[in-house]
Amino acid sequence: MKPLTCLIVTFTVLCGSLLKSQSREFDVASIKPTKLVGVGVRSACRGIDSKFATMDLAASVPLGRCVISAGRLSHMIGIAYGVTMDVLQGGPEWVKNGDNRFDLEAKAEDPSTATEEDLLMMLRNLLADRFKLKFHRDTREIEGFTMVVSKNGPKIREAGPDDEEKISIGIGALSDLTRPTELVENNVASVVPAKLIAQKVSMPRLAQLLQAFAAGHIEDKTNLKGFYNVNLVWERGQDISGPMQEQLGLTLEKGRIPVAFFFIDSVEKPSLN
Repeated sequence: MKPLTCLIVTFTVLCGSLLKSQSREFDVASIKPTKLVGVGVRSACRGIDSKFATMDLAASVPLGRCVISAGRLSHMIGIAYGVTMDVLQGGPEWVKNGDNRFDLEAKAEDPSTATEEDLLMMLRNLLADRFKLKFHRDTREIEGFTMVVSKNGPKIREAGPDDEEKISIGIGALSDLTRPTELVENNVASVVPAKLIAQKVSMPRLAQLLQAFAAGHIEDKTNLKGFYNVNLVWERGQDISGPMQEQLGLTLEKGRIPVAFFFIDSVEKPSLN
């Protein structure tokens, strides 16, 4: 084979491989009106790298699938893009306030290779396809908190090499509380015992978790790198600032912080199947 021909063939094969690797669409996907009544949203996208607690309902989701039960579009956006409901702006009322809830189940073409991020990318593309979702992001400064190390230093223990990521609130274990839709929708912050156990979490992740129990957004400014094990207990209805400082050696300082908002530009009710 001549050198030029080899180059063309190699380039063609390489391009084909790249296009295939960048394909982020579910092999099969179904969206239907939910038949569940009086229950909160439940969701999981289970990739080959996903980690769930043993008792977590998400652990029952088959590999390579995204399953969302009784979810509004706002929940699906929160899951797909990792945004909280308070930063989701715009769109018609049915997106997050109406009775339009859906059951979504979708499967990757090859469940044995799909990572969690692959599945989330597929979910984003599905929302664009079925809901015609278009959006933009805009960062604005609002009143909130910065989380810093207290003057006497942190009291949290750095995670060891054998520690596994584990997050639980009260007696219920949740594998991924960055899915804030489940916290907001089910009012977890008001009904569970006031206890947070977070094992092998980064400080930005901890700030995101604590945000469900604080009166505002929290930005991590601790400059603590790596992963830590955290055990925080407080009284229901209590301001968490005091327990955080006493038990974790971390302080919440009020101020204006940058928050990325998610603005819906246009959206349509989905074609159902």
